[in-house]
Amino acid sequence: MINKNFILGISSLAMAISCNSSGDIIGMDEINLNGPHQIIHTMSTAGSNNKLTFSVGGNKFVKLSDLDNTVLHQISYSNNKISNITGFYKDPITGVQSDFNLSFVYNNNVLTTLQGTEATAGVTSDVHTDFTYTNGKLTKTFTTKTTQGGTPVVTYTQSDLSYTGYNLSQSIFTSGTMNGNIPVPAPGAFTTTYTGYDSKVSYLYGLPKEYAYFSTYYPTGLNLLSPNNAQIETKDINGVTTTKNIAYIYGNSAMPTTSTENGTVTSYTYQAWNN
Repeated sequence: MINKNFILGISSLAMAISCNSSGDIIGMDEINLNGPHQIIHTMSTAGSNNKLTFSVGGNKFVKLSDLDNTVLHQISYSNNKISNITGFYKDPITGVQSDFNLSFVYNNNVLTTLQGTEATAGVTSDVHTDFTYTNGKLTKTFTTKTTQGGTPVVTYTQSDLSYTGYNLSQSIFTSGTMNGNIPVPAPGAFTTTYTGYDSKVSYLYGLPKEYAYFSTYYPTGLNLLSPNNAQIETKDINGVTTTKNIAYIYGNSAMPTTSTENGTVTSYTYQAWNN
Protein backbone atom coordinates (compact mmCIF):
# COMPACT_ATOMS: atom_id res chain seq x y z
CA MET A 1 0.00 0.00 0.00
CA ILE A 2 1.17 3.55 -0.66
CA ASN A 3 2.56 5.45 2.32
CA LYS A 4 -0.44 6.52 4.42
CA ASN A 5 0.63 10.15 4.17
CA PHE A 6 -0.17 9.96 0.44
CA ILE A 7 -3.82 9.29 1.00
CA LEU A 8 -5.04 9.47 4.58
CA GLY A 9 -3.35 11.05 7.56
CA ILE A 10 -5.03 14.20 8.77
CA SER A 11 -3.28 17.30 7.54
CA SER A 12 -4.34 20.80 6.63
CA LEU A 13 -3.24 22.38 3.42
CA ALA A 14 -3.28 25.78 1.85
CA MET A 15 -3.44 27.88 -1.26
CA ALA A 16 -0.54 28.30 -3.67
CA ILE A 17 0.28 30.31 -6.76
CA SER A 18 0.69 27.13 -8.75
CA CYS A 19 -2.80 27.08 -10.28
CA ASN A 20 -4.86 29.45 -12.32
CA SER A 21 -8.46 30.45 -11.68
CA SER A 22 -10.07 28.62 -14.59
CA GLY A 23 -9.52 25.09 -13.36
CA ASP A 24 -7.30 24.40 -16.37
CA ILE A 25 -3.92 22.94 -15.61
CA ILE A 26 -1.45 25.78 -15.68
CA GLY A 27 1.50 25.70 -18.06
CA MET A 28 4.94 25.01 -16.68
CA ASP A 29 6.31 27.86 -18.79
CA GLU A 30 4.53 30.35 -16.56
CA ILE A 31 7.25 29.82 -13.95
CA ASN A 32 10.09 29.87 -16.49
CA LEU A 33 10.86 26.16 -16.45
CA ASN A 34 13.05 24.57 -19.07
CA GLY A 35 11.57 21.39 -20.48
CA PRO A 36 8.16 20.03 -21.46
CA HIS A 37 4.89 21.18 -19.98
CA GLN A 38 3.98 18.46 -17.51
CA ILE A 39 1.99 17.65 -14.40
CA ILE A 40 2.01 14.76 -11.97
CA HIS A 41 0.84 11.42 -13.35
CA THR A 42 1.77 8.74 -10.79
CA MET A 43 3.22 8.38 -7.31
CA SER A 44 4.54 5.05 -6.08
CA THR A 45 6.57 3.87 -3.10
CA ALA A 46 9.36 1.30 -3.38
CA GLY A 47 8.26 -2.05 -1.95
CA SER A 48 4.58 -1.33 -2.52
CA ASN A 49 2.31 -2.59 -5.28
CA ASN A 50 0.00 0.39 -4.91
CA LYS A 51 0.17 3.46 -7.14
CA LEU A 52 -1.61 6.80 -6.97
CA THR A 53 -2.68 8.05 -10.41
CA PHE A 54 -3.73 11.56 -11.47
CA SER A 55 -5.73 11.42 -14.72
CA VAL A 56 -6.13 14.22 -17.24
CA GLY A 57 -8.90 14.68 -19.80
CA GLY A 58 -8.15 17.37 -22.35
CA ASN A 59 -6.58 20.14 -20.32
CA LYS A 60 -8.41 19.30 -17.09
CA PHE A 61 -7.49 17.17 -14.08
CA VAL A 62 -10.46 14.79 -13.92
CA LYS A 63 -9.65 11.84 -11.66
CA LEU A 64 -7.54 10.62 -8.75
CA SER A 65 -7.39 6.88 -8.09
CA ASP A 66 -5.13 4.14 -6.75
CA LEU A 67 -4.59 0.44 -7.41
CA ASP A 68 -5.58 -0.62 -3.88
CA ASN A 69 -9.01 0.99 -4.27
CA THR A 70 -8.57 3.18 -1.18
CA VAL A 71 -9.29 6.52 -2.85
CA LEU A 72 -11.30 7.84 -5.78
CA HIS A 73 -12.03 11.42 -6.81
CA GLN A 74 -14.08 12.05 -9.94
CA ILE A 75 -14.05 15.72 -10.86
CA SER A 76 -16.67 17.61 -12.90
CA TYR A 77 -16.41 21.12 -14.33
CA SER A 78 -18.81 23.92 -15.26
CA ASN A 79 -17.67 27.08 -17.05
CA ASN A 80 -14.08 25.89 -16.68
CA LYS A 81 -14.25 25.65 -12.88
CA ILE A 82 -14.63 22.58 -10.68
CA SER A 83 -18.33 22.17 -9.93
CA ASN A 84 -18.49 18.77 -8.20
CA ILE A 85 -16.32 15.98 -6.81
CA THR A 86 -17.66 12.53 -6.01
CA GLY A 87 -15.72 9.59 -4.67
CA PHE A 88 -14.56 7.81 -1.55
CA TYR A 89 -11.65 7.23 0.77
CA LYS A 90 -10.91 4.34 3.11
CA ASP A 91 -9.32 4.51 6.51
CA PRO A 92 -5.92 2.80 6.14
CA ILE A 93 -6.24 1.05 9.51
CA THR A 94 -9.93 0.13 9.84
CA GLY A 95 -10.78 -0.10 6.15
CA VAL A 96 -14.01 1.83 6.77
CA GLN A 97 -15.08 3.64 3.59
CA SER A 98 -16.54 7.15 3.38
CA ASP A 99 -18.41 8.08 0.20
CA PHE A 100 -18.91 11.75 -0.58
CA ASN A 101 -20.64 13.97 -3.11
CA LEU A 102 -19.68 17.63 -2.85
CA SER A 103 -20.72 20.66 -4.88
CA PHE A 104 -18.51 23.76 -5.20
CA VAL A 105 -20.12 27.17 -4.58
CA TYR A 106 -18.49 30.37 -5.88
CA ASN A 107 -18.88 34.08 -5.34
CA ASN A 108 -17.27 36.24 -8.04
CA ASN A 109 -15.23 33.20 -9.14
CA VAL A 110 -13.88 32.64 -5.61
CA LEU A 111 -14.69 29.31 -3.96
CA THR A 112 -16.65 30.08 -0.79
CA THR A 113 -18.23 26.78 0.28
CA LEU A 114 -18.50 23.06 -0.31
CA GLN A 115 -21.95 21.54 0.13
CA GLY A 116 -23.02 17.92 -0.09
CA THR A 117 -23.15 14.61 1.74
CA GLU A 118 -20.85 11.99 3.18
CA ALA A 119 -21.86 8.43 4.07
CA THR A 120 -19.74 6.36 6.48
CA ALA A 121 -20.65 2.98 7.99
CA GLY A 122 -24.32 3.42 7.09
CA VAL A 123 -24.57 6.94 8.52
CA THR A 124 -25.18 9.81 6.10
CA SER A 125 -24.22 13.35 7.03
CA ASP A 126 -24.79 16.73 5.45
CA VAL A 127 -21.45 18.43 4.81
CA HIS A 128 -20.73 22.15 4.73
CA THR A 129 -17.27 23.75 4.43
CA ASP A 130 -16.55 27.48 4.62
CA PHE A 131 -13.31 29.00 3.28
CA THR A 132 -11.68 32.13 4.71
CA TYR A 133 -9.06 34.12 2.79
CA THR A 134 -6.59 36.76 3.94
CA ASN A 135 -4.76 38.83 1.33
CA GLY A 136 -5.65 36.25 -1.30
CA LYS A 137 -4.42 33.24 0.68
CA LEU A 138 -6.56 30.56 2.25
CA THR A 139 -6.11 30.94 6.00
CA LYS A 140 -8.98 28.95 7.50
CA THR A 141 -11.41 26.19 6.60
CA PHE A 142 -14.32 25.11 8.77
CA THR A 143 -16.31 21.96 8.02
CA THR A 144 -19.42 20.69 9.77
CA LYS A 145 -20.99 17.27 9.33
CA THR A 146 -24.58 16.87 10.49
CA THR A 147 -26.03 13.37 10.68
CA GLN A 148 -29.33 12.76 8.93
CA GLY A 149 -32.29 11.09 10.66
CA GLY A 150 -33.14 10.90 14.35
CA THR A 151 -31.44 13.38 16.64
CA PRO A 152 -28.75 15.06 14.54
CA VAL A 153 -25.16 15.00 15.73
CA VAL A 154 -22.99 17.86 14.49
CA THR A 155 -19.22 17.50 14.40
CA TYR A 156 -16.67 19.93 13.02
CA THR A 157 -13.10 20.15 11.80
CA GLN A 158 -11.08 23.35 11.49
CA SER A 159 -7.82 24.13 9.72
CA ASP A 160 -5.85 27.28 10.53
CA LEU A 161 -3.12 27.99 7.98
CA SER A 162 -0.07 30.24 7.87
CA TYR A 163 2.63 30.90 5.30
CA THR A 164 6.17 31.98 4.67
CA GLY A 165 5.96 33.75 1.36
CA TYR A 166 3.69 31.59 -0.78
CA ASN A 167 4.70 28.32 0.87
CA LEU A 168 2.63 26.77 3.62
CA SER A 169 4.58 27.02 6.88
CA GLN A 170 2.11 25.64 9.40
CA SER A 171 -1.32 24.10 9.67
CA ILE A 172 -3.23 23.56 12.90
CA PHE A 173 -6.03 21.01 12.74
CA THR A 174 -8.68 20.86 15.45
CA SER A 175 -11.97 19.01 15.72
CA GLY A 176 -14.89 18.55 18.05
CA THR A 177 -18.65 18.88 18.32
CA MET A 178 -21.03 21.79 17.92
CA ASN A 179 -23.19 23.11 20.76
CA GLY A 180 -25.61 25.15 18.70
CA ASN A 181 -23.36 27.60 16.88
CA ILE A 182 -20.49 27.20 19.36
CA PRO A 183 -17.62 24.81 18.55
CA VAL A 184 -16.62 22.59 21.48
CA PRO A 185 -13.11 21.34 20.68
CA ALA A 186 -11.93 17.88 21.58
CA PRO A 187 -8.69 17.73 23.61
CA GLY A 188 -5.49 18.25 21.68
CA ALA A 189 -4.58 19.54 18.25
CA PHE A 190 -2.67 18.31 15.22
CA THR A 191 0.01 20.79 14.15
CA THR A 192 2.11 20.31 11.03
CA THR A 193 5.07 22.58 10.30
CA TYR A 194 6.81 22.75 6.90
CA THR A 195 10.33 24.17 6.61
CA GLY A 196 13.48 23.89 4.50
CA TYR A 197 11.72 24.50 1.18
CA ASP A 198 13.85 23.99 -1.92
CA SER A 199 13.92 26.40 -4.87
CA LYS A 200 12.52 23.79 -7.26
CA VAL A 201 8.94 23.21 -8.38
CA SER A 202 6.53 21.08 -6.34
CA TYR A 203 5.70 17.69 -7.84
CA LEU A 204 2.04 18.66 -7.39
CA TYR A 205 2.39 21.90 -9.31
CA GLY A 206 -0.38 22.48 -11.85
CA LEU A 207 -3.45 21.00 -10.12
CA PRO A 208 -6.45 23.38 -10.03
CA LYS A 209 -6.40 25.62 -6.97
CA GLU A 210 -10.00 24.72 -6.10
CA TYR A 211 -8.89 21.11 -5.83
CA ALA A 212 -6.19 22.25 -3.43
CA TYR A 213 -8.81 24.02 -1.32
CA PHE A 214 -10.95 20.86 -1.40
CA SER A 215 -7.99 18.97 0.10
CA THR A 216 -8.63 20.76 3.40
CA TYR A 217 -11.88 18.79 3.57
CA TYR A 218 -10.44 15.56 2.26
CA PRO A 219 -7.96 14.06 4.78
CA THR A 220 -4.80 13.97 2.70
CA GLY A 221 -1.16 14.20 3.73
CA LEU A 222 -0.14 15.82 0.46
CA ASN A 223 0.98 19.45 0.52
CA LEU A 224 -0.86 20.35 -2.68
CA LEU A 225 -0.60 24.08 -2.32
CA SER A 226 3.00 25.11 -1.85
CA PRO A 227 4.87 26.01 -5.05
CA ASN A 228 8.09 24.46 -3.71
CA ASN A 229 8.98 21.17 -1.98
CA ALA A 230 9.30 21.08 1.82
CA GLN A 231 12.37 19.17 2.96
CA ILE A 232 11.44 19.08 6.66
CA GLU A 233 7.98 18.21 7.97
CA THR A 234 7.30 18.25 11.71
CA LYS A 235 4.10 16.92 13.25
CA ASP A 236 2.95 17.59 16.80
CA ILE A 237 0.06 15.39 17.90
CA ASN A 238 -1.05 16.13 21.44
CA GLY A 239 2.48 17.08 22.45
CA VAL A 240 4.21 14.17 20.74
CA THR A 241 6.52 15.49 18.01
CA THR A 242 7.88 13.61 15.02
CA THR A 243 10.08 15.01 12.27
CA LYS A 244 10.79 13.66 8.84
CA ASN A 245 13.56 14.82 6.54
CA ILE A 246 12.93 14.50 2.82
CA ALA A 247 15.64 14.49 0.15
CA TYR A 248 14.75 15.00 -3.53
CA ILE A 249 16.29 14.13 -6.87
CA TYR A 250 15.14 16.39 -9.71
CA GLY A 251 14.52 15.87 -13.40
CA ASN A 252 15.26 18.16 -16.34
CA SER A 253 12.20 20.33 -15.70
CA ALA A 254 13.24 21.10 -12.08
CA MET A 255 10.51 18.85 -10.65
CA PRO A 256 11.33 15.89 -8.36
CA THR A 257 11.61 12.43 -9.85
CA THR A 258 12.16 10.77 -6.46
CA SER A 259 12.03 11.65 -2.80
CA THR A 260 13.59 9.73 0.08
CA GLU A 261 12.22 9.77 3.61
CA ASN A 262 13.84 7.57 6.28
CA GLY A 263 15.11 5.23 3.57
CA THR A 264 11.75 4.96 1.83
CA VAL A 265 11.87 6.06 -1.81
CA THR A 266 8.86 7.55 -3.60
CA SER A 267 8.93 7.90 -7.38
CA TYR A 268 7.03 10.48 -9.43
CA THR A 269 6.15 10.32 -13.10
CA TYR A 270 4.68 13.16 -15.11
CA GLN A 271 2.45 13.58 -18.13
CA ALA A 272 2.65 16.16 -20.86
CA TRP A 273 -0.28 18.29 -21.91
CA ASN A 274 -0.98 21.02 -24.46
CA ASN A 275 -1.96 24.44 -23.21
